[in-house]
Amino acid sequence: MNVKKLWPILILLGITVIYLLGTSAVPFHPDEATQIYMSADWETLFHHPGDLFYSLTPADPVRQNYRLLDAPLTRWLIGAGRSLAGVAALPVDWDWSKPWQQNEQAGALPGNTLLLVSRLSVAWLFGISLWFIYRAGCILKGPWMGWTGVALAALNALVLMHTRRAMAESALFCAVCWVIYVLAKKETHPILLALPAALAVNAKQTAAGLVLVVLLAAWIYPQGLAWPKRLRNTCLCAIFILLATYLLNPVAWKAPLSAARAAVEVRSELATRQIETLAAVSPERVMRTPVQRATGWLGYLFFTPPATADVANYVTDTQTAEANYFSNPLNNLLRSVAGGMVLLAISLAGFLLAGFRTLRNIREQPSLGLLLAATLIPFFSLILFIPLPFQRYGIILVPFVNLWMAAILTELIRIFIKNREA
Repeated sequence: MNVKKLWPILILLGITVIYLLGTSAVPFHPDEATQIYMSADWETLFHHPGDLFYSLTPADPVRQNYRLLDAPLTRWLIGAGRSLAGVAALPVDWDWSKPWQQNEQAGALPGNTLLLVSRLSVAWLFGISLWFIYRAGCILKGPWMGWTGVALAALNALVLMHTRRAMAESALFCAVCWVIYVLAKKETHPILLALPAALAVNAKQTAAGLVLVVLLAAWIYPQGLAWPKRLRNTCLCAIFILLATYLLNPVAWKAPLSAARAAVEVRSELATRQIETLAAVSPERVMRTPVQRATGWLGYLFFTPPATADVANYVTDTQTAEANYFSNPLNNLLRSVAGGMVLLAISLAGFLLAGFRTLRNIREQPSLGLLLAATLIPFFSLILFIPLPFQRYGIILVPFVNLWMAAILTELIRIFIKNREA
């Protein structure tokens, strides 16, 4: 391999190692316990696969409920990681109605080894994410944009917090970065277009809107093809996403339609229950109007410190871990009014510049148009459908925020270099 081609890989590996070294310092979130508990599905898949199928009278209603509620990718990754490390899953789930100490006594708090193995099982994807970010930047504007995007991702406080936990955000972040890469690359193969979108949806259902963008790309990118072949590509892309989703969700293998209906019902019930619970305890935190949600999500993306918890049940129990974590200034870098204003302005400038160039010549800029759509769809989905003030739901937007910041910063770097050489 050419040495020049090897250097980027070595640099990205070095950044990833530094990132992984801080994994154990991230404060624990009880949802990690649930993911580790549910990762036992990995062993069940090989020994008693029928136990994973949807049933009106399940042997374990709690586990079936989680299979219907949560996207499966994270628990498969954790299960595979545990299997390689030879450590068992948690025997019981975390109970939010009980104090921290009672959960610990019941065996719902993972030990240090189990927690670290579970986190590393998903956190290693950060290195893959950096590669997609770098390659997408190189395709769009060259190495300067690639490295700028890598730096923005590696220093993003939300990424450092939320993707180093044994939760959905690491797989989601990686899959979204992959979606950006295939859109920037103008990928025409329907399966290669569909794969990252399928993984994104199966990491977290809030990524469903990206499927629309990928299907549109399957229609637009094969330029010169007659419309029947474009339609074939689009249909193949959709079929592959459905097939991948089916394969990753054994709960649907026996009765897919019944499982799908049940999944919609339990998710609707959970959303209603979460809103009612939050409204009863902290009504001021519920984002009821689109304006409140828009300002709220912008605040979570650019201004507020990384959220160690979604609700205040266990803040006293994690206080020491939080203090230790935030003693490293990189873990809260630019998370202030001043820093947020700068980042928001840079990101908005990059987005608007891309929008202007797309409108000026949409036929020559199809990838920019699709990347703009891929940014707007999840943002408006959060505004329309997510009133809960859970910062980690906004992780889906971070790769796009970094993309537009890297784009405009690259333009400024080029202007600076050109003026200096003049």
